[in-house]
Amino acid sequence: MHVSLKKIVLTLLLTTNSIAYSQTNWEVLTNAPAVNGRFDDVMFISPETGWLIHSQGRVYKTTDGGQSWSLIHVASGELFRSIVFADSLHGWIGSLAGPDFLLQTTDGGSNWSAVPNTKNLAITGICGFFAASDSVIYGVGRFDGNPHLIKTENKGQSWTSTDFSRYASTLVDCFFFNPDTGFVVGGSKTGVFPSTLNAVILQTYDGGLNWIERKVTARSGEWCWKISFANRNTGFVSIETNGFRGRSQHILKTVDGGLNWNELLVGSNFRIQGIGLVTPNLGWVGGRSQTFETTDGGASWDLTSFEWQNVNRFRFFGDTVGYAIGKKVYKFQNTNKPTSVISKTETPNDFRLLQNYPNPFNPTTTIAFQLKKKSTVSLKVFNTIGQTVKTLLNNSTQEAGYHEVQFDGATLPSGIYIYKIESENFTAVQKMLLIK
Repeated sequence: MHVSLKKIVLTLLLTTNSIAYSQTNWEVLTNAPAVNGRFDDVMFISPETGWLIHSQGRVYKTTDGGQSWSLIHVASGELFRSIVFADSLHGWIGSLAGPDFLLQTTDGGSNWSAVPNTKNLAITGICGFFAASDSVIYGVGRFDGNPHLIKTENKGQSWTSTDFSRYASTLVDCFFFNPDTGFVVGGSKTGVFPSTLNAVILQTYDGGLNWIERKVTARSGEWCWKISFANRNTGFVSIETNGFRGRSQHILKTVDGGLNWNELLVGSNFRIQGIGLVTPNLGWVGGRSQTFETTDGGASWDLTSFEWQNVNRFRFFGDTVGYAIGKKVYKFQNTNKPTSVISKTETPNDFRLLQNYPNPFNPTTTIAFQLKKKSTVSLKVFNTIGQTVKTLLNNSTQEAGYHEVQFDGATLPSGIYIYKIESENFTAVQKMLLIK
């Protein structure tokens, strides 16, 4: 029976990752800078290259996966809260205090300058950013009032601003699947921060022109803080509360791409802020004190024994590498390795398309497959709407055995790509993640 590529792509993007984790590790990056208070945000464009910001106007950079850090910028009087990069050179920082609420760099962070004419944006702080593409960037703020969404469609050459007071009283974070479809989270349009707000989630399908209210909680004195998706279907939103002693602490979860959100109880007598998912089942929620882990998609949560402190943000690259920041900098690595090794000199006993390595990648990766007998093979790469972006093999005769093909995504934008092998003997697909 013929199955269309679109159906295959949709299944790959929406199904739960079933990788078994025999060993998952968080470590404290001991060479990261020591600071008063905590780090406010972290941004990585690859597993190796990333930036940290601290509220006291400091920016740090690593190019070796957090093993070493350089202080690359200091701005007195600023209160840095959020950071985003579109690529290795172009980045932006959101501040909660003057003189500048939006800063930019075009050289990887060595030099920063105020974005001109920000007074016209009517913003008083940016709490969260998201790079929807290498040109389209969104930002939201602030957490305690004056809710605005800012957007650039030309990599920061110009910005627009939307007053969100008809939708919300506060905005804290945002997440986008693509330049048109995404979410903003914060506090409800009725109520006053912090005592009488309700948590609210809003969604757009047209790049922010119109918004749909997806969730408003019933409890008073709470607001959404961070949003995280493990895949196109499964996402979490953390809820911060006005005071926490004696209060139950909840998160919101979707399994249908954000159309519906259910409340899940995490615990009580602590304060939630940062939240992150490495798979639809495995994730963490942290905050001003304790950090909890779930291995069943949020149905239950266990207090972790790891050395967490004041976790505010998680960032993951696929299911292998991630970072979190709080009082210190933390790194996640999935050290689970395949238990079976395919010999390159022996004839395989089956047909198989293997997961590319490395994954995520930038910009090159290796795609491997095995054939148990001589076959005519086509191997192609597609984007998520089914368009062919690269033909690696086109009806090529391949001998039985193990084969590797190099794929170079240098000319492609960051995102999920599907690769498909077809022969007279079998067809298979896999997905991979390009991050620039």
